[in-house]
Amino acid sequence: MMSHQISGSMATEALSAQPVFVLGVAHCGSTLLGRMLNMHRSVFFVGELARIDRCLKGHQPCRCGEPLSRCPYWSRFLPEIESRAGYDFRRFSPDLYRRIGELCGKAFIVDTSKTRVYRMARWWVNGGEKYIFLVRDPRGALTSAVSRGNNLKRALRKNKKWTARLDRFVKKQRERGLRVYYEDLATDPESVLRSICRFLGLDFAPEMLRPADKIHHFVSGSVSPYLKDSNEIRLDERWRSALSPDEIKLIERKMTRVEVFRSRYLT
Repeated sequence: MMSHQISGSMATEALSAQPVFVLGVAHCGSTLLGRMLNMHRSVFFVGELARIDRCLKGHQPCRCGEPLSRCPYWSRFLPEIESRAGYDFRRFSPDLYRRIGELCGKAFIVDTSKTRVYRMARWWVNGGEKYIFLVRDPRGALTSAVSRGNNLKRALRKNKKWTARLDRFVKKQRERGLRVYYEDLATDPESVLRSICRFLGLDFAPEMLRPADKIHHFVSGSVSPYLKDSNEIRLDERWRSALSPDEIKLIERKMTRVEVFRSRYLT
């Protein structure tokens, strides 16, 4: 596999693109992380590409506001995705992501499809892809889920199942896997982004700290208005006032058997 160490003056057009997948549960902060990585000259953040079928059927636009079918940016990629996979994520391959990289001249293609990535990548033989597991305090993630009309107990069961499953998965990836925390990203974004850059073999770019400085073109992703279109990165802990004491106790009791929650959030 070709090295992707990028120096300040090296062009990226000739590099074979490497897929980078962000794993996590709903409302974990993956869209924020994707937008920040997308500010790097060597990265294209595609959003939740494995959900493109739903986006096209539901006429969900590119994040720039244009329908995907009419977005000038995505017009280069849709025919390639359709011809290779028919928009069926189960047919996606590392070669598809590398082809997207060739078309846009980027060295890394970042996909935040989270749980669909897990389902998709289990069918792959090592294609050189890397995985970032973005963990968020479930009390915060579940507050966001409930605010959008989801049932707390149902969302909690899903959060518990996927947090444990994804943690086991990323541990098995060894050097191809990295675990980071939303709370660290929100309170010390430069340190987290530097660690991700080292993991990928990239130079850190200060522009990554200003994700609102450009229009992004990506599929699906969060529509939360929290700090939307702002370069302010601030920890979202609204769960402390939004959840009742009984709801907090329920979440903590159910999640206490999940090692990554217990070791990070209950100590």
